[in-house]
Amino acid sequence: MDRMPTSTTGINSKRGFTLLELLIVLAIMTVLSGVVLASIWPALSEARLRASARTVIAQMNYARSYAITYHSQVAVLFDTGRHGITVAVSAQDQNGDQVWQPLTTQGGRFRALPEEIKLADITIANTSGGDNSISTGSAGTITLPDGTTGQAVIFTALGQGENARITLQEEQRDQAAGDADAKLHQRVVLVEALTGRCGLAP
Repeated sequence: MDRMPTSTTGINSKRGFTLLELLIVLAIMTVLSGVVLASIWPALSEARLRASARTVIAQMNYARSYAITYHSQVAVLFDTGRHGITVAVSAQDQNGDQVWQPLTTQGGRFRALPEEIKLADITIANTSGGDNSISTGSAGTITLPDGTTGQAVIFTALGQGENARITLQEEQRDQAAGDADAKLHQRVVLVEALTGRCGLAP
């Protein structure tokens, strides 16, 4: 009786990927992922800075509008403790003393900045004495009832503000080069005292 020919290409002869082949594919994917991440990281950094600058400008504009609408002094407080911005309105306590109360409106509520973004510098022109001197110390400092203290840009009932320069900064490490030194990326927001207008520095 003749035997049936056996096939060496049947189901049992199919083979999968070897461990070495899988490791090679994973290594290639890792390299490609690193290249893509390195290319989009500057764009993400720029987007965070732009968003943070827009948040500062929006709060400034809201504070100015609120001051004009309700004929009161309104401040934009840079809360470094909570890493964000608070809008506060001037009021009088039972003793007739001026106090600052944080706004609880939707537009004036506390806004947090991204963790990667920091308030590198807040420079406010102290024009109360007429000398237009620049100060980064106590000028423009206010305190809220909960003890929060910080520098603030104050708007009058006429919508006038203070000459202010707010510098937002991101520290980005050069991971590709393994360099521990930080690259600094900045955006500067300017406030004009006479009109209270706010915008990005050119």
